[in-house]
Amino acid sequence: MLCAPKLAVELGTFTGYSALCIAEGMPESSKLVTIEADDELEDFIRKQLDSAEHGKKVELRIGKALDLCREFADESVDLIFIDADKRQYPEYLEEAARMLRHGGLIIADNTLWSGHVCDPSYEKDPQTRGVREFNDMAKALPGFETVILPVRDGITLLRKCL
Repeated sequence: MLCAPKLAVELGTFTGYSALCIAEGMPESSKLVTIEADDELEDFIRKQLDSAEHGKKVELRIGKALDLCREFADESVDLIFIDADKRQYPEYLEEAARMLRHGGLIIADNTLWSGHVCDPSYEKDPQTRGVREFNDMAKALPGFETVILPVRDGITLLRKCL
């Protein structure tokens, strides 16, 4: 097994679908903290979590991801899933690297960004720049093994080496 998290963090909840998918694969005694910036989604997300079999493993926090990440101690998290504001992907990676325990896993979604990361016509797009910078940081991050999977919009896996 690549990762059997006791504590996982998700940056970007949206509808709660990915949170529930992650929770389903986690042990019963584990917890996923999912962070969503859009407070207008809170009631909808809570309803989804409350009605799902694995929703009891999920704790929803509403607020800015970077602010709420600072509440986690260094090397205290086993798994981090990043799927929030693409402009802030570099900052999310810095916080995730700090929070992640040795042997832990960071999963980042949308890292090929519909091919925009390779298209010079998107050079000035702030979201594309954020994803490009994230990718550059990820490949050079000391103490991590990194791979980009060309699945759909790109998924990057970073494992903090022992």
